[in-house]
Amino acid sequence: MAASPAGVIGARAASSINIVELLSACVDLAGDATTCIRGIMKKGGSLQTNNKDASGDSFDPQTIADITAQHIIVDSLRTMWPGLKIVGEEGELPVKEDLVRSARKNLLTATFESKKGMQWTDKCDQDDIVVFVDPLDGTKEFTEGITSAVTVLIGISWKGTPLCGVVHQPWCTDTTQKCYWGCLDVGTFSNECEDGKLDSETVWTKIEQPPTVDGRIAIATTRSHSRPEVNTAIEASKATEIIRIGGAGNKVIKLLEGEVDCYLFPVTGTSRWDTCAGEVLLAATGGALTDKAGGHYEYPFSYENVRVCGTDGALVVCIFQRRLRVTLCKGVVRSRSVPTVFAIPHY
Repeated sequence: MAASPAGVIGARAASSINIVELLSACVDLAGDATTCIRGIMKKGGSLQTNNKDASGDSFDPQTIADITAQHIIVDSLRTMWPGLKIVGEEGELPVKEDLVRSARKNLLTATFESKKGMQWTDKCDQDDIVVFVDPLDGTKEFTEGITSAVTVLIGISWKGTPLCGVVHQPWCTDTTQKCYWGCLDVGTFSNECEDGKLDSETVWTKIEQPPTVDGRIAIATTRSHSRPEVNTAIEASKATEIIRIGGAGNKVIKLLEGEVDCYLFPVTGTSRWDTCAGEVLLAATGGALTDKAGGHYEYPFSYENVRVCGTDGALVVCIFQRRLRVTLCKGVVRSRSVPTVFAIPHY
């Protein structure tokens, strides 16, 4: 049988799947991946960093932590659900049996029951499900020791629509990590703990849409890929604060915690494994990720279409204020510099 293309892992499967169990397993495996990532950093020594950009035109690092974390997540999911379609950032890797984990399927059952979200326990056609995995988002920052920017991202799409997502922060503080997960029609939740100690009795805190801070327009944007489009978009936003940080997942967390109002990223290379999980968490708290015309991106099982806006660049704008959206939209339309993605509230 021919090998799957790079970046796409899995094969078609005619079976059913319980979404709550799948999401629970992803939460558990994100914690296992986090333990691995923290362990590699604590051990010290070489991160075995390679540049994935073969042309050498840019620095797209990959470390042993990226590879090992993907093995833990992908190999375990494939063992639990043979044939599950997975798109992993690190491509197709040979299975490493010693990295397979027995992920727990019941971590979120109580929360779903309390939020009346148990419609997702009904069996869905597994062929309609695609899992997008970024095993270590913020790799460049990781290699520089900026661990606060690192997250583990796992997004689940159903019939092309982002349905569930996990954003796990290995270093919430020096001694704690924090897991965020969300599901449409259920909500977004978080828990901060030491050493990833989560179980079926874990109490998850529901995240509400953050309040607007009068007079503030705080923009989170890239710290390492600045281009003229960034400055153009920031000028259009009339930002009062500009926070330059790494990692797509890290920026989504800043939004959910109300620390910033907007996330601008006008640069080539935003991929679906960067946005799928975060899009769900934002949507479940009242936001939406759309293009500038209000259209939604789909998340199919494809290695040729992993970029959110193709290869010409993307402006990702994640906000909760209607007034800020209008300001940004006008500014971007005037500049007409790049395709645009907006994450905005539902009204």
